[in-house]
Amino acid sequence: MTARRWIPNPDVASVDDGDRVVIILLTDLGASGPRILSGSAAEIWRWLDHTESEIVELIARRHGISTNEAGDALTAFIQQLAGERLVVQR
Repeated sequence: MTARRWIPNPDVASVDDGDRVVIILLTDLGASGPRILSGSAAEIWRWLDHTESEIVELIARRHGISTNEAGDALTAFIQQLAGERLVVQR
């Protein structure tokens, strides 16, 4: 992992109620509805102000898995969010 950072797309609105995060891309309301993130997905969304390496460490410690497993999971999730234009690289 790297020092790369991802941030929510400026065109994304989000609401965090503590249990889940609801996000929606405001520039594409017709194509996609709100996305509800819970569990690990909500945690990662909240940690987007950290570097990828820091998030991997947080995931690994929080869930008792290896940093390799955490890195693979993070990469897959970030790629999915980026593909939906919900996050952008900073």
